[in-house]
Amino acid sequence: MAGKFNSPKQSSNAFAATIVQATVLEVISDPRDYRSFVTLDKFFVALPPITKTPYFKTETPDILKKQIKMAPRNSVIAVIQGGSSPTPKVFYPIFSGHLSLPVKPGENVWILSPKLTNTYSATQKDPEAVELSASTGDALCDGYWLSRVAAPVYADDLNFTHADRSKSVQYVQQQANPLTNPIATQPQHFHNGIFPSKGTAGKGEPSTYTLPANNDYDRIYKESLSSVKTSRHPVPDFIKNPGDILIQGSNNALICIGEDKGAYGNSAAARRLAPPNSPKPEVLAGAAVGRGTIDIVTGRCSLPPTPNLLDPNAITALPNQRKELEKEKRPWAEKAPGMPIENSGEQINPFNFRADLSRIYVSSETDGDTNFGHDAAAAPPYEFGTLPAYLSPVMKKPFVAMRSDEIRIIARKPPAGSAGSIRIIKEGVPNTDQALIAIKPDGTIHIDSPKISLGTSQLSKAPGAGDVVFIGGTDATESMVLGNELVSLLTSLVDALINNAAAFVATGVGPGTLNPAVVSTASQIKGQLSAKKILSSYGKLK
Repeated sequence: MAGKFNSPKQSSNAFAATIVQATVLEVISDPRDYRSFVTLDKFFVALPPITKTPYFKTETPDILKKQIKMAPRNSVIAVIQGGSSPTPKVFYPIFSGHLSLPVKPGENVWILSPKLTNTYSATQKDPEAVELSASTGDALCDGYWLSRVAAPVYADDLNFTHADRSKSVQYVQQQANPLTNPIATQPQHFHNGIFPSKGTAGKGEPSTYTLPANNDYDRIYKESLSSVKTSRHPVPDFIKNPGDILIQGSNNALICIGEDKGAYGNSAAARRLAPPNSPKPEVLAGAAVGRGTIDIVTGRCSLPPTPNLLDPNAITALPNQRKELEKEKRPWAEKAPGMPIENSGEQINPFNFRADLSRIYVSSETDGDTNFGHDAAAAPPYEFGTLPAYLSPVMKKPFVAMRSDEIRIIARKPPAGSAGSIRIIKEGVPNTDQALIAIKPDGTIHIDSPKISLGTSQLSKAPGAGDVVFIGGTDATESMVLGNELVSLLTSLVDALINNAAAFVATGVGPGTLNPAVVSTASQIKGQLSAKKILSSYGKLK
């Protein structure tokens, strides 16, 4: 074990401070994975020739095993930084299961000292009743973890933060000697401690280790059970306003409760610090309704033609020391010689509604159509600027908008009982401006509106070749009949029969005068055609 640890000096009591830092070895996301002693035992034994020391090195393995088996979800097994003999300990999450914060093996967390807990908490033994049940008789854990420790901007990463980069000597050298330390040949590292190694790949100098040698970062990365359940990939930053609430996961998904992005402008220049006494963003006229907005989005900054790739103009990602793509966070880094990472073209529009893969946007006032590219007049031009003219963009209105590649609205059918239904209702006055689409539990679809239009924006084809509207399935081959044209043709036929009835001459070998009954029937048909009885009182065809 190393002699020094790269952390603030502490007394022999590792918990002398109220809050301390610890490095996570395991995250108990599913307690069932750790209830088997077969699973637990492998943490406490060396595995020659792979390892010479156990992954969990402690003088009380039986107590630690029992604590691990009883730990709730999102507990961590971590090593306190500092002290002379750091050993793995169990720490419960300070928040209940209603709010579980993300953390991954190898990251640092804040630990709340057990000195702040009361006699009957899970961290204290009951000195007067050691034979009681485990809830008071045993020390179930050694404290509570609060959250992941934030790091400087060049080290902090939503996906995974390697805290030892915060005071990396290598990073200092890169800036002091930029020509002799090109960024392209020095990827973001995972040193154990602040110094780079001298010939030992992936490790730091032993005299400056943050973790003991038997728990260095490479070993955590490879041997942690919970590490397998995490993915490592670049995650773009999200610029929130000072008054926003932002909830982010570690895999490019977030919920922001704040204001409409358009109220402050989407360009980088518009979002910089404004001069003092600058006008505030406009709000709705009248009462102070504001532009309250809830933004739920995943897959930000994707490249529109290839959604599985990130837009290089929005985020720069390069292979790290483990050959994984990671967001480049070093402000002094360069994409290429003379081209810094932080340039005027970076992060111009972090709220790219068209590039982000999936979004639900709920706002009390926004330009919803323009946001999502449905505005031909918007600048720059949008790919969806050719919508029908009657669908002009709606501006500065309350919106609920969602966008993704595949969208489903599903009404559940339970195994027993009645099936559900779906209703899309546009409120209004019946028979005037109210409209609805309803799918009833029996599968019947109702479309009700003062006017229903199908396929109006499509180009017409030759008579009989139309293929815009199908009834009965897309394999239908019979063409729809145009009522007005049919009335006109039938009227011409009947008129010919009636008007020429008296001109027929009996020849003995050919047709003679029409039977009066035929003439009478033809006259009745003409009356019906004149009254347009065969034409619908609801529908029109084109």
